[in-house]
Amino acid sequence: GDLNQHTTGWIEWNVLLDKVGGPTCQGPSSERECLPLIGNCDAAIRADLENQALIYTDSYAVMAHFSRFMPRGSTQVTTTSNVNDFNVTSVITPDNEVVTVIINQAATNQTYQLQVSDQPGQVAHITIPAHSVHTLRTSLNSNHSPQAPLQQSADATVFGSYRSDHYLSNEDYPEKVNPMNPTTGGRVHLLLPNDVSLKPSLPLTVSFNDGQYNVTLKVGGNISAFEWVHAQIASDASVWVSFHTQDDALVASLTNIAVLDAELNVVAAAKLPSLPTRDYGLRMTLITTRHSYAEAVVHLHNYGTANETITSMTVGTQTVTPSVATLQPGQHMVVTAVLSGYDEGDVLTARIVTARGEHVGNGVRITKEIYPLEAWPKSSQCPYPYPGANRSNFDTLQATLSLDTLFLGSACNASSKEVANAAIDSGYRVLLTDNYYQSVTDVNNTDSLAAIFLSDEGDNSVNDTARLWDKVIYQRSINPKLATYIGGHSNHLNGMFSGIADVQGFDFYVAGCAPHITGFFKQLPLRAPYDFLRNVRNNHMPLTTWLYSQGLVKDWNYRLHGNEVAVQIAQTVLSGSKSVMLFQADVTVPEGLDVVTPLMASLSYLNETLRVADVDGAIIVKDDDPGDSMVQGFQHPEGLLLMIANFKADGYNDILCEIYLENHWTFSNHTINQLVATVAGQTLKGQVTEVVEGQSVAPKDGARVSVAGDRVVVENVHLDTAQSLVRFFWIQ
Repeated sequence: GDLNQHTTGWIEWNVLLDKVGGPTCQGPSSERECLPLIGNCDAAIRADLENQALIYTDSYAVMAHFSRFMPRGSTQVTTTSNVNDFNVTSVITPDNEVVTVIINQAATNQTYQLQVSDQPGQVAHITIPAHSVHTLRTSLNSNHSPQAPLQQSADATVFGSYRSDHYLSNEDYPEKVNPMNPTTGGRVHLLLPNDVSLKPSLPLTVSFNDGQYNVTLKVGGNISAFEWVHAQIASDASVWVSFHTQDDALVASLTNIAVLDAELNVVAAAKLPSLPTRDYGLRMTLITTRHSYAEAVVHLHNYGTANETITSMTVGTQTVTPSVATLQPGQHMVVTAVLSGYDEGDVLTARIVTARGEHVGNGVRITKEIYPLEAWPKSSQCPYPYPGANRSNFDTLQATLSLDTLFLGSACNASSKEVANAAIDSGYRVLLTDNYYQSVTDVNNTDSLAAIFLSDEGDNSVNDTARLWDKVIYQRSINPKLATYIGGHSNHLNGMFSGIADVQGFDFYVAGCAPHITGFFKQLPLRAPYDFLRNVRNNHMPLTTWLYSQGLVKDWNYRLHGNEVAVQIAQTVLSGSKSVMLFQADVTVPEGLDVVTPLMASLSYLNETLRVADVDGAIIVKDDDPGDSMVQGFQHPEGLLLMIANFKADGYNDILCEIYLENHWTFSNHTINQLVATVAGQTLKGQVTEVVEGQSVAPKDGARVSVAGDRVVVENVHLDTAQSLVRFFWIQ
């Protein structure tokens, strides 16, 4: 209205106020100074002083429609409208561009036509959402009609993936949660082309269907019909968008998408004629980096029932040629690509075109190149190497468990800066809770911070997704490099939460009367931790999981035997976790270290191999009873790691444990006469070693390993109940 009455400028009275719209005051008068009030004034930007964050209000975005696109020197021109609920104004800019701003005051969406008199016959048909603002730009004397904001790059190819939520059988693992079976919706990854000439301002907004659904990535943002939404600009001229919804109808209705910056510039936009095929057989299971972010490693697996042929593949900006063009059902492949200019917190993308015409794409935020051997220690023991803590307890845990990372929720009277500096000096890392690590300004060097721990078992209901999304958005705003971590405990709800944070955690234990989410009267198998943790890995891939194992501690009724802990540590690794996290670590419990210490030493020796390799890397055939052992092939760019664990145990029961009858698993010696592992895309040279107690040695105890191309045969594998409960063979 003001522009149409020839106004030439405004004075914005309040640009920045505090969180409640202050400081403000009343007065002064002849009798007193200014009387402070609580606030309640409006401003384009508000400052959350407590959390050191800026809050961009709606008025900020509305003002941008004018200040961004109507520069000094523009000339107001006559604009007419026959829509009663519209306020409309237009100017011609010094660049000979017509800019039109339309405000829809109605409570419903409105479809309208826009025509510029200089362009007869050129008409734009546009839908504007209820109570919203559109800005449209068109050059005079051109052959192009004005374009709606969401139509930029509309013909560009969109790569992506769409997976259902994975969950376990209610018969095997009953849970009392809602929804009991998450059979609708799922998680979506999209890779959109990006206008690299822009330097977008944050926060970003993801808009679907010409503004029908808008999600601004800010604390307290409205996530609309979704559980959560993320977007980040990648280093390869693309924008990575990920989201989760339970609504199949919503997914089917999505026709276009746009990502806008804080000034409403269109960063990326495209049509969505259809989302990627849900649960398509060819999937990326892990995207990571190595060599200080100079090389990408991408794992592919065919989970389908038919052959899948790759016609082209791109990782970052590099076109790569897979070692095998066609993956048969059950086959796995690893691909590497040279990177340049990537760092922690950047988005790394991978794209595949298949012979079926699928455009498969995924993105991940790069995390530190670490495989944490972490423990949640007893807080009363304070095992940290800084003044006020217990250095002796720290040294004991380091020596007996090969730990390189410690959880830290309270600092034993130290500041977060002291904690971080002590970690750097002592060569270990800390996993800090978000209420302890308040701001990047608290710590001079974040190299010692593995990630920011936002929640432990926070997946109690679907409503928790928004709360945890808020936490992640805030942490990324204050330190975009650091990874975020959330833990979980429900396999039925896990799929909705996997993807909110960079790293997903989970715990499930089956010894020492440990509590768990399943029914008390349901007898659980020894492999239950593997089943739960593997379900988490399947939901979160190709992102990273850091999963928990029970530790050597008497937290409930009994102190665990060493083999009970070792087999649960093994299940954490076998599931595909990129960390072993122990709950808890107690320096007063020496029992069982004779079994656990050698295993943890071997995991420390293999940590970089395990971080870069991925599970299901070989098709395994073995001749023993399936329940007596578990074998996993980790395919690595330079070879194959076979991990073999003894599962031949019985005697434990939750109910009997509670009444002090059967309180431990009883293991038996076991031998696998022969197992055969077949890999795809690799020709192994036949160099074989076994890793024992953190050292590489020749295969021991009569084990024989022969290699012929892509086929490995291992014979006479003895598994005992102690140091050889778990064995590792590295084949190149």
